[in-house]
Amino acid sequence: MCWGIGPERYRVWQEEQAMVEQPLAQPMKQRGRPKRPPRDQRVHVLTLRVPEELLRRLDAYTAQVQAAQPYLRLSRADVLRMLLDKGLSATS
Repeated sequence: MCWGIGPERYRVWQEEQAMVEQPLAQPMKQRGRPKRPPRDQRVHVLTLRVPEELLRRLDAYTAQVQAAQPYLRLSRADVLRMLLDKGLSATS
């Protein structure tokens, strides 16, 4: 026994010491600026002007796709990327 305490308290004290001495389960967060993604995964912002009629058609198509797949949450940009990819794939 240690320091004149009972066996139960000594066991509890040993368990507490074991918990204190265990390393943290999660690593510490790294400091500084996050690393840049590889070149093939970088994203560029594209800003463009669109006539109102084309915007209405895009919104109507977005609603049509959203109705067909209600479990997906699609934004205008998502649908625009999808249409751009389909159009470029069709011309290739």
